[in-house]
Amino acid sequence: DFRPFFVSPGVLASDAPVVNNGCPSNRKVSIMPRTLLHAKSIPTPRFRYTPCIKTGPFYQLSGMIAITDDAKLAPGGAYGETQYILANLQKALTEYGLGLEHLTIARIFTTRFEQFSEINRAWEEVFNHVDPPARTSIGVANLPLNAAVEIEFAAYKEG
Repeated sequence: DFRPFFVSPGVLASDAPVVNNGCPSNRKVSIMPRTLLHAKSIPTPRFRYTPCIKTGPFYQLSGMIAITDDAKLAPGGAYGETQYILANLQKALTEYGLGLEHLTIARIFTTRFEQFSEINRAWEEVFNHVDPPARTSIGVANLPLNAAVEIEFAAYKEG
């Protein structure tokens, strides 16, 4: 019976209890290690976070905004920002050994729902030859650097 279980730093797997309905168990726990991934081909994060965490076959990519190498917002509004995000995504996926076909979900955050057709236009340009991931769109009041778009991704690849 394998269940992913995340353990805080400094806690040994053998010390980690399995909890069933609030009651500790003496069963052995299988730990799925976390690997922190950083892509060298895209801008370095401005703040302290990990761009991608791999846990077994699962990859969770942090939200991406259209930040340039000089830490500025890429031009072009919702369309230009989405193009830039998706270009950086493809670079990062290549470094992680993934492709667009491995994406399982995208969560799009935007401050400009009235420009969602522009986000869709950039999206269609990238996902025109591959099945796109599931997608959720969320309207928000603000994003870092006053961006119009931020997109978070998850992926799955065995092996």
